[in-house]
Order: sequence, then structure tokens, then C-alpha cells
Amino acid sequence: MMEAIRKGASSWIVKLLVIVPLILAFAVWGIEDMLRGGTYGALATVGDRKIEGEQFQNSYNEQINLIARQGGRRLTPQEAVRFGIPNQILSRMMGTLAVEEHAEDLGLALSDDAVAREIFSDPNFQDSNGNFDRARLNGLLAQAQLSEAAFVQQRKQAELRDQITGSMLAGVVPSKTLLDLTNQFQNATRKVRFITVPAPKLETIAAPTDEEVKSYFEERKASFKTQEYRKATVLQITAADVSKAMKVSDEDLQKQYDATKAQYVTPERRTIEQIVFPSEEAAQKAKAEIDGGKDFMDVAKASGANENDVKLGVRAQSDLIDSTIADAAFALEKDKVSDPVKGNFTTVLLRVTDIAAGETKPLSDAKDQVREQIVQQRLPEEIQRLHDLVDERKLAGNTTDEIAKELGLKTIPIAAIDRQGRDPDGKRVLDGADGTRTVGQIFEGIVGVESAVIERTDGGYTWVDVLDITPPRDQTLEEVKGDIATALKQQKADADLRKTADEFAERIKKGETLDAIAATSEVLSVVETDAFKRTDTPAGLPRPAVARAFTLANGGVAVSAAAGNQGRIVLQVSEVAAAPKLTDETREQLRSALQQQQRTDIVAQYIVDLQAAYGTSIDQNQLVRLLGLDQTQ
Repeated sequence: MMEAIRKGASSWIVKLLVIVPLILAFAVWGIEDMLRGGTYGALATVGDRKIEGEQFQNSYNEQINLIARQGGRRLTPQEAVRFGIPNQILSRMMGTLAVEEHAEDLGLALSDDAVAREIFSDPNFQDSNGNFDRARLNGLLAQAQLSEAAFVQQRKQAELRDQITGSMLAGVVPSKTLLDLTNQFQNATRKVRFITVPAPKLETIAAPTDEEVKSYFEERKASFKTQEYRKATVLQITAADVSKAMKVSDEDLQKQYDATKAQYVTPERRTIEQIVFPSEEAAQKAKAEIDGGKDFMDVAKASGANENDVKLGVRAQSDLIDSTIADAAFALEKDKVSDPVKGNFTTVLLRVTDIAAGETKPLSDAKDQVREQIVQQRLPEEIQRLHDLVDERKLAGNTTDEIAKELGLKTIPIAAIDRQGRDPDGKRVLDGADGTRTVGQIFEGIVGVESAVIERTDGGYTWVDVLDITPPRDQTLEEVKGDIATALKQQKADADLRKTADEFAERIKKGETLDAIAATSEVLSVVETDAFKRTDTPAGLPRPAVARAFTLANGGVAVSAAAGNQGRIVLQVSEVAAAPKLTDETREQLRSALQQQQRTDIVAQYIVDLQAAYGTSIDQNQLVRLLGLDQTQ
């Protein structure tokens, strides 16, 4: 594919489309597909281009902050990894670099004038009259924390990427056959009639014979070994325990509060309205009309503005980009209209309709927050101090219990724990990543030999003393006889259930009705669904049964597991309906969706081929550190 791309590049027509949605689609590729070993310095490379750790971390933090604002809480690094967020961000960044590398190889370029024309014509940066609005652009740049130079460079790179992808995708149109087949797949429906055959209760199943139990035991003897259990004492220095125990004086609280007082100041906020004018003369004329009794909003509408243009909402002074306008707005009396204010980019009339006074939270109200700041500053040093004291006392021969008592530390006595971190009753003893690592150390340790200290994910430390080992052993038949009897009864119950359901299905295939079968038992009843699609889940019909129904013709019969495997479903398709023909509107909607999917797939394959051609690498260790994950997770 790469050779075809290179040969055809000279004939491509340059089209300037919006590339961002396509670049966002790069998130479908996992990091695992791009591994080519480690890099030194850079987090990742594509050809000669690099992604620095700081670049990735900025993008990652922006995404996590956005999720926090929308979801009401911040994801932990472990949750972010589980949801695939780091993979998506790094994949998108690497995909972008691959296209930029290819654009450079092809000799594609854009002048600063061409980029400027694109920015001036972008509706995102225009006012309600379609004119370029410098203040709007500056506001968006400030919100994105971008300098103008950085924005222009990003825009130029995006336009260059678009020259390639836009031309590549220009002729992608789904065929009529694909549209019709997709419509049938998505919108064809079935109706089903079914009965749910309940699983037999174990108490109704005859107990297995002694010979059956013995045979089962002999065949599976190895599986009846007990777990290895270990007895241990765990000594911990945790960030939470140390934070709670730290003493902070009133004097230190006052100093910290004074040094960070700005954090506790809520600035004055005002509800501001403004009318923008092309000149100071136009603003003077409008002010005269308002002074003469004309309504502020009527004057705004006469100038071509709408309410959304006029109402800036509730703002602090620092929220306003233009300092001249900000000063005027925050000097204005409530409900008064200002004289024309000539800002850096435009002239405006201002009105303030509400004022919320600022306030400063006193130390008495902010005490807990101030204390936490001090604790967090001192925490690493305090943890290290305690770590050194523990080491000194261990070298002096003190026992773990003696050390814990003297230093006020926490110990966890463990009477018995297995490799899964559970006690003999199956209850979990140690949880989380730190618990997993502690269990690992317990099972690596030797009785009477000091184990290596474990560095905790919160910055603390854990020490393990292995006190005793109970090795695994073969259990006797008498010990497991009850468990085997239950397992054999469950096997028999499952077999009886399947046999009954299969027999019912055969009877229906031979002409007997579901209703007649249901009438033979008080626990059976026929349920008839409404028409449903492949993506629907009718009440009582789990997803596997729905999928099975769409493999059958009208009148077809099948057996499927009931929800939660609590029985078996015997179903018969009672109606098969083809999808309705596409209208002009639904055809266009489907065409647009399929076209976008096809384009995404093409871009995805293009990126995969580029990365294979240029070579890629990711420093996994650096990625783990940037995400704040423990190396062993």
C-alpha cells in the first residue's frame, strides 16, 4: 500500500477538509500493535518524529480533566488504563505523526498566507455577521492555553494532513448493495414464542452412590489438594496513617494560609452584557439612543446582534481577555450602561445586570485544607524518616511488634493466607495493588529471614515477616465427600435439564405446539415477544437466544440458555419480517454513517501501513511512570 501511496501522490488533488474527526478515529488502534522496543528520551517515535513525555502527559491530563468535569470525579490511573484512555491518546498522537511524516516525504507544504486565509474563513472565529472576530479567536486560544504561533503551526499541520486524507477519501461512497444489506441486517425483525424450562432443584436429585463419589475422587485427585498457607506479620508505613498522625502547629497553619491566601479568595463576579460596534462613532450613536429611552437589547438587535452575542454571562474580572473592557465592566454600577469603551480589538457598550460580591474564606474555615497542604509537603520526608528508624531498629535486633509499638506504626497479623490473598474461609485478607505485592512477598519469603522492603504505591513502605508455612496436602475422600456429592448432583441436574429441553424442541419440530407442552406442567408458560431487532433484548430472552432466533426461518425451533443459566429456553420463531424499504431520508442517514465508517477504516489501515513503513517505538517504562502506575501492575 505504501508504494501505491507514494506513486500516486503527485496526482492527488489538494482539498482542505476538517481533519480533526478523522484523526480522532486513530484511537481505534491499540498501543500493543505498535511496540517496537524502547526509546531513550522520547516516550514514543514514528520514523524520525518523537513524542516527548511532557506532550503526552499534557494531552492525557486534558482528557482526564475533561472527564472529571463531565463525570463529577477524577479517574484513577488504573481506571484510565482500564478504559483505554492512555492507549487512545498515544495512538492518536502517533497516527498524527505518521501522516505528518508522510506529508513531508511527499513535499506537501502550505504558506502562512494560505493558513491565515483558512483561519479568517473559519466560522468558529467569525461574529454573527460572518466577519472575522479577533476577540473570539483570542478567547478560544486562551481557553485552550495556546499561543497564536502554536495555534497557527497546529493549523498548518492539520491542513497538510488533510491534503492527504481528504484526497484519499474523496471517492469513498457505500454501494447500493451494501446499503440494502446493512438495512436488512439492522432492521429486520423477528417475533418469538418461548417457554423457560427451570433447572431442577438439587434436593430433588438422587444422591450419588459411594462408588460414584469414589470414582469421581480418584479421577480428579490432584484437584483436591489443599492450598499452601502462610502465617505472617506485615508492618506498614502508609501515607494515610502518617498524614493522620502528623502534628501541625497553629503558627505553621497561619504561615501557610498567608502564603496561599489567593486560593481562598472568591473574586467578585458580574453578569455582563455587551454590544459590539465597528466604530466609536456607532457606539456613541447607540449610547445616545439608550440615554434617550431606547431599550439596551433593542439597540443590540438593531446593530445585528442577538441575545447570545450580547449576554456574556457571569464572569470574574480575570475571565475577560481584554483588560480595558474588563476594567470598565467592573467599575460600572449595576444596571447602568457604560459610555463607549474602546478595547484592544473592538468598541463596546457594557451593562452589568447583577453583582456577586467577592469574599475571602478565613483561616478558621480553611483550616483543614491548609493543614492538608502542609501535610502533603512534609509527607515524603516524614515517611522516609520513619523508614530509616525502622531500618535502624531492625539492624539492632528489635522485633516487628517492638518496632511498631515504639514508633506508633500499624501491623497486620495474618494467621493464614493463600497465594490469592484469601484466608481458609475464602475471605480476602489483603486488597489492591499493594496487597497483591505483599502477598507475593509473603510467598517469596523464608521463615526467619528478613524480606526485602516493599515500596507502596502511596509512597510508603511495607515489611513482611514470614512466621510459618503450611504446605499443600492431598485431602482424603472423607474431607471432600460432601463437595463431590454436590458436584455430581449438579452434573445430573444439568444433564436432565438439557435432555428435557431438547425433547421439548424435538416434539415441537414434529408438530406439537408450545402451548400443548406448557399445559403439561404448572411451571411452564408460553411467552410471546413483540417484534424485535438483532440489537434488542426482549424481556426474558437473553442475547444468545436473540442471536439464535435470527439464524432461524419462520417456525424454526431452537434451545438456548436462560438468563444466568437458570434453566433452558425452548423458542420458536413465530414471525419473520424483512426490514422496511429505505426512504430518501433513512437512506441518506445510513449512507452517511457507512461512509464515515468506511473512511475511518481506510484511514486506520493507512496509518497502520505508515507505521509499519516508518517504524514505531514506545518506552513502556516511561509510560508507566508518567501514568503514575506501579511497575508490577
